[in-house]
Amino acid sequence: MTTTTTIYSFNDIVQATWEELANKKFIRTDTNEELGTIYAKYDNKFSLANICTNGRLEFLVKDGSFVKQIFGEDLDVNMPLFKVIN
Repeated sequence: MTTTTTIYSFNDIVQATWEELANKKFIRTDTNEELGTIYAKYDNKFSLANICTNGRLEFLVKDGSFVKQIFGEDLDVNMPLFKVIN
């Protein structure tokens, strides 16, 4: 049996449905940073803040006491960087 590992890009996550992302924990593959589960996702189309930052992802880290924000302007939004770890 072959196990496949899912690695998402920033844009993949922004465009994914909530059902697809539910209960998945992520790490960032370029830094090995544990990010946790998706808390919020914003594309770069509807608010001035998100247009200026090319979108934003928020991850709920570990015990739910911290939210990690990642901005589209800080990385290649099409590069697969977010690996599912559960």
